[in-house]
Amino acid sequence: MTIYMNVPGVLGETVTPGYENWIEVTFVDYRDVIYDSLQDQDLLGQVVVFKSFDDTSSDFEKAFHESRLFPFIDLHTVKLRSPLMVCAKIKCVNTRIIYYKKGSDSNECDEMHLSYAHLEREILNKRCGFEDPSLKTMLRVCLKSIESLQKERNGLK
Repeated sequence: MTIYMNVPGVLGETVTPGYENWIEVTFVDYRDVIYDSLQDQDLLGQVVVFKSFDDTSSDFEKAFHESRLFPFIDLHTVKLRSPLMVCAKIKCVNTRIIYYKKGSDSNECDEMHLSYAHLEREILNKRCGFEDPSLKTMLRVCLKSIESLQKERNGLK
C-alpha cells in the first residue's frame, strides 16, 4: 500500500492517476490521536508523517518556521493495482506543522508532526486488508479513556 499526502500550495512529484502532484509518504503514525468512541470523534492529538527528502522539503521547513496554518492536509492510503483501490482517507483540518526535522540527500526521511483542529476519517474499502501498520494504528481505539484524559489534563493520575 502507498500513502499519498495533499497539502495546499505544496506540489509533490507523484504521477499516479488521481494523485498527480501529491506527495508520497513513507510512513504515518496516528498513535497520539485520542479518540472518543462515545462521540465518534477525535479529541486531540497529532499525526506524525515521514517522507523522503525531496523538492518539497524546503516548502515544509518554511511552513514550520512561519507557523503556517493549512486549511487541510489530506492523507490517502491506496492499494496500487488496476483499478486503483483507495482504502482510507484522512483529512487533518486547520493544520500546523508543530515539529519539523529535515532529512538529507543520504536517504534520511523528513519528519513532521501535524497538529489539527479536528480529524475526518473515512474507511472506503475494508477489502484492502490491514498489512500496513499505519492503517492498524489509524483504526485502533486509543487505550486512554476519556476519564483518564480529563484526569491527566487536571494534573491527576
